[in-house]
Amino acid sequence: MVAYLLMQALDYVIAEAREVGVRLLLSLVNNLDAYGGKTQYVKWAWSEGVSLSPSNDSFFYDPSIRIYFKNYVKAILTRKNTITGLQYRDDPVIFGWELINEPRCITDPSGDTLQVVFDVIYESAKKKGAGGGSFAWQFLVEGMEEFNDDFGMVPWRRASTYRIITRHTCRLARNQQTVLPATGNINNICNGNYQTSLHFDTNNKVFFR
Repeated sequence: MVAYLLMQALDYVIAEAREVGVRLLLSLVNNLDAYGGKTQYVKWAWSEGVSLSPSNDSFFYDPSIRIYFKNYVKAILTRKNTITGLQYRDDPVIFGWELINEPRCITDPSGDTLQVVFDVIYESAKKKGAGGGSFAWQFLVEGMEEFNDDFGMVPWRRASTYRIITRHTCRLARNQQTVLPATGNINNICNGNYQTSLHFDTNNKVFFR
């Protein structure tokens, strides 16, 4: 009953967003424990008797948890809004989906585990499927430092991190050129001709639509 009421509430939010001209980016799971997060998936697996490591990074590794997450994503995307009559995946109000908020895999400092996730998105994008333009980050304009947090950065002050962000962004842009040629700022960035004055948030956020 609780889940039913929550989904009806989300139906209402989406319908109201349509009425007032707001577009939505919906997150499918949180890295942190707020709202359950990836830890909740590990707890569900434990309750089913699945043998897991004590780390909630099992979210990325365990086959059972992957099935849980895939089933959840499918249920969300194919849900028919009780107000608009549209399935969520077909509703233009939802312009994108965040696979996981602020993803981290602490047990793999090499980053290889998250790279596997990125690679899956790239392959999907190449086929003109989910993932086009999927590597993104939050940013603040210059002069808004008071709103910055520990994850903020000025690109040219953290060159190595900025190179990682740029590399992934341009990789996706190249994948999508068969659909939409890279022009303007993205073309300049990928050709090394652009220096930005924006603050980038290094919480690597992965989206697909």
